[in-house]
Amino acid sequence: MDSRKKDYADFNAALDRLMSSGGFYEPSTTTAAISEGKAEPASGGGTGSLIVQVTMANGAVPIPGATVTISESDGEVKTVQTTDISGRTPGFELSTPSLALSQSPGGAAPYTTYNIRIEKPGFYTREFLNVAVFPGIVSIQGVALEPLGEDAFEDDRINGSSTQGGR
Repeated sequence: MDSRKKDYADFNAALDRLMSSGGFYEPSTTTAAISEGKAEPASGGGTGSLIVQVTMANGAVPIPGATVTISESDGEVKTVQTTDISGRTPGFELSTPSLALSQSPGGAAPYTTYNIRIEKPGFYTREFLNVAVFPGIVSIQGVALEPLGEDAFEDDRINGSSTQGGR
């Protein structure tokens, strides 16, 4: 089964659990298996997982050894990871509000936002602001790094900020 079909099947299974249980989340084995960088959820809260995939050349070439920093919007660093040979970070869990919050309109947002910074010598640094992490969902943030040109200055290293979320 290719990864998109598995992601779709996992999503449908989570949705079925949500709908059949009256709106309360029961952790899946996929989410429970991700234990690296585990964050303690707030009282009554949940956790969501985040994986960062770093590549270049339109996704054709993975970039191992990139430093990925996940922080809260106030700047507090939650975790720093390094991409593996496939250009991926290990999955890590981040605190989110309870899934039950998404069941009533007008309430608090049913997700938490985090900032992601990706650095690798020889490449422009990328930043993603306000990436939404939902409870019980494994989000994958794809990142394409661009190599520094020969005429690039040190101040040119940051390649803009984005407000794109994971998929």
